[in-house]
Amino acid sequence: MVRAIRIVDSVCPQVFAVAERGIYFFSGWKNPSVRRFHFATRQVATVANVQGLTAWGLSVSTDRRWFLHSVLGKEESNLMTVEKFW
Repeated sequence: MVRAIRIVDSVCPQVFAVAERGIYFFSGWKNPSVRRFHFATRQVATVANVQGLTAWGLSVSTDRRWFLHSVLGKEESNLMTVEKFW
């Protein structure tokens, strides 16, 4: 039998990533925090804050040192990195 467990009340659609030790997700659309549900502890913690209006998609590197996401609202594009967020 499969049992569903609610982790948080809401998650931005298409803005989460499943990694080896947990699920990373955004807390909202504007100036969100990146949060992680840790499988072992079943706890949710903030791992980074992001500025701007986030768009769809979130990816976490296999070593959990980097994540990639997109931001809406600018005509130019920038690629940003966030270090030591876990």
